[in-house]
Amino acid sequence: MDAWQPFFGAQVSASAALTGLLVVAISASRDRILTSPELLWRACEALIGPLSVLTLGSAMLIPRQPAPALGAEALGVGMVCLGAPLAIRLRTLRGSALTLMRKAGRAALTGCVGAPFTVCGAFVALHAPGAIYWFACGAVLSLTAGVVASWVLLIEIAR
Repeated sequence: MDAWQPFFGAQVSASAALTGLLVVAISASRDRILTSPELLWRACEALIGPLSVLTLGSAMLIPRQPAPALGAEALGVGMVCLGAPLAIRLRTLRGSALTLMRKAGRAALTGCVGAPFTVCGAFVALHAPGAIYWFACGAVLSLTAGVVASWVLLIEIAR
């Protein structure tokens, strides 16, 4: 795990910066976001990925943490990443079939961010080799999703 410490530190830094950008984007568009329940939930959904990398990356930096504890933390973060988008989308299930399909697709994409963290947690708890690579996969997916969400919240809403 020591060889991964610089990577975890970089992920924590990047996710903290992206979370800050998302908060600024949400604040800059707050009047528009607050008038639309769909946009409000989308803003909440946008924070899931970067906050998951920030949380799990920070946990990975704790020295000499037992594998079962780290595995449980990763599983917990992964389950929140899988479940929260679904819960958010269920709150906004109104509209045409096409609208419902787009919402389901967006929830699935956001939920996919949690899958690598969940696998990482299970593999870390089992001391499986290569478990941390699943964190790397989840971090890249989460940060990419966060950049896209930032774009939507800063640019697309203002159109």
